[in-house]
Amino acid sequence: CNLILRGNVTHCLRSQSYFLDNNTYLDSGPGTDEDAILMLLTSRSNDQRQQIKAAYKKSYGKELVSALKSELGGLFEDLIVALMTPPVSYDAAQLRKALKGAGTDDQVLIEILASRTSEQLKEIIKVYKKDCGGKLEKDICGDTSGHYRDLLVMLLQVQTHLAFLDNEKRGDD
Repeated sequence: CNLILRGNVTHCLRSQSYFLDNNTYLDSGPGTDEDAILMLLTSRSNDQRQQIKAAYKKSYGKELVSALKSELGGLFEDLIVALMTPPVSYDAAQLRKALKGAGTDDQVLIEILASRTSEQLKEIIKVYKKDCGGKLEKDICGDTSGHYRDLLVMLLQVQTHLAFLDNEKRGDD
């Protein structure tokens, strides 16, 4: 797939099934076609968006997200960056954001920890450690208390224990 960054215009050429057509321009400022950006990215799965991102980097040696960020702004930029982020990385970043600073965003903690599969939580824990530089369980314990903290920790432990059992059953490490 080919995405070409010309000045402040990202031009999308038709290639495979990822792109709209050879007249789709993605740029900002006067004439920004934010609808085309939105259509291009929301009509693809996250895996396809990751393939587009990788192909762009391979072809142009630049990060697509950086190019898009330089062209966009505000909440629309936030949305596009979120769409271009792998789900596990997005979840880890949201958990970190929910736990850092004053106060805790309990809605985020509950939504992510209670709704992800054991495999997803296992990956989130790995990515959290790698990207955020800490242990998710420790950070949760440091930011919450009482039965609520115990329940969140149990969700982490049960889900990761289930993932371990699933891997054992399959013979994975």
